[in-house]
Amino acid sequence: MSDAKRHAELKRLFLAASEMVGADQQEWLARECSDPELRREVDQLLGVTRGLATRGLQPEAPPDSFFFTTEAEPELPRTLGPYRLEEVIGRGGMGIVYGATDTRLDRRVALKQIPRRFANAASERAFREEMKILASLHHPNIALLFALEEWDGEPLAALERVVGETLADMIARGPVPPETMLPIAHQICRGLEVARHDVGVPRRGR
Repeated sequence: MSDAKRHAELKRLFLAASEMVGADQQEWLARECSDPELRREVDQLLGVTRGLATRGLQPEAPPDSFFFTTEAEPELPRTLGPYRLEEVIGRGGMGIVYGATDTRLDRRVALKQIPRRFANAASERAFREEMKILASLHHPNIALLFALEEWDGEPLAALERVVGETLADMIARGPVPPETMLPIAHQICRGLEVARHDVGVPRRGR
């Protein structure tokens, strides 16, 4: 599927699913979307809108224009303030995470950015609230927040970068043996429990 067709399909699925709730939404997506990666992106977008709603924050534009654009992303590597952006290591409903280097400290970081097209009062408040919560957490299974900054009108968060294979990559290769998965699941649960206990981060299910 070409990028343009993928973009159009993502938009179609998200906008249609936004009109549904609960089990109806999930059942419809299961029928309509057989691509696991595309489904993950749709779920991320839906999660962003739910997260804004639970915080009493609403996008300042309808979902059609708030989430979707044909604006091309800048080529890498490039610089953003003191950060040298080297690669894309993750994408979410409203943001991009880059593998970057803080040139002031010669330190590798994961740099989370809200692109300017998404940066409005609602999304910035949600982003800053998320980072304030993260800054209050200290645990080996939770990435550290190094800095929360703004460059050229774009909110940025510099986080600890953990280099290695992601869980998504591991699962994509095929079934993961229980003896491999259980220690990973235990570490994830420990981090989630600290977040829930220390700052009251709610456990969110699908």
